[in-house]
Amino acid sequence: SGLRALEPFYPVFIGIAIGAFGFAFWRLYLAPRRCAPNVACANPKTLRRQRIAFWITLVLAKAIILFPFYAPYLLA
Repeated sequence: SGLRALEPFYPVFIGIAIGAFGFAFWRLYLAPRRCAPNVACANPKTLRRQRIAFWITLVLAKAIILFPFYAPYLLA
């Protein structure tokens, strides 16, 4: 019942999430990479893992954000 008090802020939280995912997408795909040699970000495996984690998190966040719209079909 305590979480119902946060319901008016639902659009704000969605906006923050979209902004954070937009920034992460920009950093992972659009921003130029500036890495010194022998640093973790210079390893292509690290970038690949970060991109995989980004997409998994994005899909999970989308499912959570859209839950109020498909919950009645699951719970009925």
